Amino acid sequence: MKFFGCVDRALSTAFYHYGKFIARHAYLFLFIPLILSGLLCFGIFFLEMEKNAEDLFTPYESIARDDKAVINNLFPINYTHFKGGRFLSTTERVGTVMVTPKKGLDLLSREAVEEILHLDEVIRNIVIKDMKGLRYVDLCAKWMGRCMPDNFLSALDYDAKNIVSMPITYPVIQKGNQSFFIGASLTDINYFNMTNIVQSASIYKANYLLSSSPELEDLSIEWEYAFIDTLHEFESPYINIIYFTSNTISDELLSLSERVMPRFSVTFGVLFMFAVGSCMMSDWVLSKPWFGQLGIISAGLAIMSTAGLMGIAQVPFNQIVSVTPFLAIGIGLDDMFIMLAAWRQTDAKLSVEERMGKAYSEAAVSITITSLTDVLAFCIGSYNPLRAIKIFCLYTGLAITFDYIYQITFFGACMVLIGRREAANKHCYTCKKVLPKSEAKTTWYRIFCAGGGFKEQDSVSKKDIEPWLMQFFKNHYGPFIMKPVVKFVVLISFAVYIGLAVWGCTQVREGLELKKLAADDSYAYKAFELDDEHFNEFGPPVQMVLPNKLSYWEPETQNQLEMITENLEKSEFVHPSMFTTSWLRTYNRFLSQIGVNITTLNQTMFMMILREQFLKVPEFSEFALDINFNFSNMNKPCITSSRFILATTGLFTSVEEAKFLKEMRNEVEESPIDIHVFGPSFVYTEQFLIVAPTTMQNLIIATICMFFVALVLIPHPICAVWVTICVASIEVGVIGFMTFWGVNLDGTSMINVILCIGFSVDFTAHITYAYVSATDENPNKRAISALHSLGMPIFQGGFSTILGMFALCSSPAYIFRSFFKVMLLVMVFGLFHGLLLLPIILSLFGRFMRPNREKQGQQHEAVKTEETGDEGNEKSLYNNLLEGETLDQIITTI
Repeated sequence: MKFFGCVDRALSTAFYHYGKFIARHAYLFLFIPLILSGLLCFGIFFLEMEKNAEDLFTPYESIARDDKAVINNLFPINYTHFKGGRFLSTTERVGTVMVTPKKGLDLLSREAVEEILHLDEVIRNIVIKDMKGLRYVDLCAKWMGRCMPDNFLSALDYDAKNIVSMPITYPVIQKGNQSFFIGASLTDINYFNMTNIVQSASIYKANYLLSSSPELEDLSIEWEYAFIDTLHEFESPYINIIYFTSNTISDELLSLSERVMPRFSVTFGVLFMFAVGSCMMSDWVLSKPWFGQLGIISAGLAIMSTAGLMGIAQVPFNQIVSVTPFLAIGIGLDDMFIMLAAWRQTDAKLSVEERMGKAYSEAAVSITITSLTDVLAFCIGSYNPLRAIKIFCLYTGLAITFDYIYQITFFGACMVLIGRREAANKHCYTCKKVLPKSEAKTTWYRIFCAGGGFKEQDSVSKKDIEPWLMQFFKNHYGPFIMKPVVKFVVLISFAVYIGLAVWGCTQVREGLELKKLAADDSYAYKAFELDDEHFNEFGPPVQMVLPNKLSYWEPETQNQLEMITENLEKSEFVHPSMFTTSWLRTYNRFLSQIGVNITTLNQTMFMMILREQFLKVPEFSEFALDINFNFSNMNKPCITSSRFILATTGLFTSVEEAKFLKEMRNEVEESPIDIHVFGPSFVYTEQFLIVAPTTMQNLIIATICMFFVALVLIPHPICAVWVTICVASIEVGVIGFMTFWGVNLDGTSMINVILCIGFSVDFTAHITYAYVSATDENPNKRAISALHSLGMPIFQGGFSTILGMFALCSSPAYIFRSFFKVMLLVMVFGLFHGLLLLPIILSLFGRFMRPNREKQGQQHEAVKTEETGDEGNEKSLYNNLLEGETLDQIITTI
């Protein structure tokens, strides 16, 4: 296994010398990181908040985005000649209000309708605070010179008395030659027996469409905020109102970030106390409270440097990045505990310089492995088609990089200064020299002041210099789990765990509802929830766009288009043909009504009647929005592009939306005619198609990469295999059990799965590296030795990360709560694998792995070199180690 240990030996030797170098130049390594982070933090002032949900949660290579661009080019929206049903985006400027009756009242009663009319009047009279005093009528999207009317209120002639005398039919009210479609206005309908006449309805919805033209967009945004303020103060004895605007999602994304960041101060305080408490002992010289404080500061410097550098690089901040500080502090403390454990493992009689070399030769290699794998996991995650996740991975990967840099520089310098205090037998708080406990003259002095004095002792008991938790792992926990019956129970429990996890993976739910981007207690959450649950009978329209020239007058072409349209209408999520807006179908009926034989029409006649007669009928004039003509050849004018509008239904969940999108695309891909299908929600729905395959791709790539990293850095191939198996096991467990906890597989939980990879390696690599580094012949004793060395810091690191994320468990938003849930699963399963399962497995396979005799010889010779001061022999020893010579050769050389 000499080949597999060469990298470990080289790193261990390099860090040994590096640790000693830091000890000789502590202040240099202390101040340079402080100056660097101080300079970088000015970049925070250049950070920009990105709150466009469409950009954040739409894939980079988005078919929907491309289709949207094509349609926008072919059919640009004219807000002075605007007709509903032809939206290109869910972010069209609009104010939406939904009305429910108060208890005991019918929504279709005269009192409730009068209140709805009053509400409509209030909204239309909202005045924005600009120099012109503009109202809705000045900013609205118009058709035939008027604001888009509300169909339900128009059918009532804006008179509440008509609700009593006029039968309300659903989904269309017919009055003479006029038809009023109210399918999108009323929901939860009850009918009179065996009729389509409405007896009652539960919810009314109205949209106030605004112009998004460049010259009016800013004013429309201002009107939206005035709309929110006005409705917030609106009160009525008969109706309740719920509302939102096109700007609501962006505002919620910004608001959530602002609400979650103050929790960081709580996390900081809790972790501060935990870190300090974890570094305390009953000995006032060996206690290191400043260690814990400086570990927090080191992580804080990494966070500031990351934010500053990203601000300088103009990488925007978003809602999900708000979680990065919580993660960075948890990871930073994990590394700190590893460094502290390595320091405690060194001989207290050695010089500070030698102790630093030895501590770094052990701990720095271990945290290098885990930091490298963490950063690698986020590098893989940054190649993500969703911009929100890519940005998060960039921020967090950089934060971990800075944390590692400051850990081996700034924190190392702090270790030196604290080590010098300990070597001088000074009190951990007062920094005054104190007497050992054996020389204390009073009880009070022994309790509050005394400590240290180990350099003067001939022999030092481990009980005197090691925390009780390290002793617990060595004397109680380790021997207990090495018992055969305990091993059997743990392996059976692991089999049950894997079975449940795999079953959970088969039950994974995909998708992120819009309401989950908002806070639970916000008006937006209630509005999106009500809209999602009740207004899907007539959902967002879908455009079927024909971007190229076609011979529309030819029966064969018409038959092809009819067949394609009918196939699309067969979907369970599309209303039947009576609700499809098709200019071609309507035109053919018009030709039949005026007695024209369709089959005899040539191109010229077809086009002439279409333009000169059909489109000039007021009832059909809206179809001019769906046809583009080319008159470059007046003898043969043609249609360059056109579109039909399909009405959707039953799209209640993101899973159904994804299924519908796939159905539509599969249907048009098989068509002999070039067709684009597009709905305003498709840009969001598209992420649901890529979440599962992208997650699996990232997991597979990352797991393979982790295996090769472990194979190179952990000096035994069997250990690399078991690390990889444990990583895969934790991943399966997290994905499976998050399903049981109500967390969907979506854009945000995909981030958690990426995190899972890095943290899984943290737990398993530390204990595996310690096992391989142990020198005992007995596999069980080597496992106990590994737990003794790193059981405590692994437990502290996992627990500190849970504490770091705990503030998110009560967050008012699903995104942050799901973060906490998944991270808790990662920590619990990681601790189970790292502190229980993996030591048992390593002990079972230990007979296939030789103990590290070379490391034992290296340590012995290093001590000898330090005691004799023979620098030439020291250099020769480590050079030979780097060259991979055997222990016998090294001894011969010396």
